[in-house]
Amino acid sequence: MARHAQGRGRGVAPHEAGGVKLRLVFHITNTEDGLVATVDSIDQGVIGTPATGVKREGDSLTIEMKQIDGEFQGTVNKDRTEIDGNWSRRGMLTPLVLKPVKNQIQVARALGWPLLMSFARSNATTTL
Repeated sequence: MARHAQGRGRGVAPHEAGGVKLRLVFHITNTEDGLVATVDSIDQGVIGTPATGVKREGDSLTIEMKQIDGEFQGTVNKDRTEIDGNWSRRGMLTPLVLKPVKNQIQVARALGWPLLMSFARSNATTTL
């Protein structure tokens, strides 16, 4: 991963909420105005929930989702291959590791075929 986020990133991570495992996909994009992100909750059929704030300071990354009382806080590892952190929603804290994937097929495999195919997006590569 590059030192600064560039292009589109997809992180796939299982998240357990109230005994139910939810699969989340984070899309992080570097724009002229800074970082922006959306989150897909595949098991809930929610696609493209926009982050209300994305902040990167050094190796720390924070993605705020005020509309659902959620936040991801993580640290990019030294090899730039994953972001180790925690997902917090409504006071519940869950460890969460985001790993970039290169294309939609890798996302679909990580989440289970053929669920994601109807949610296909661009095949852009990832650097964070």
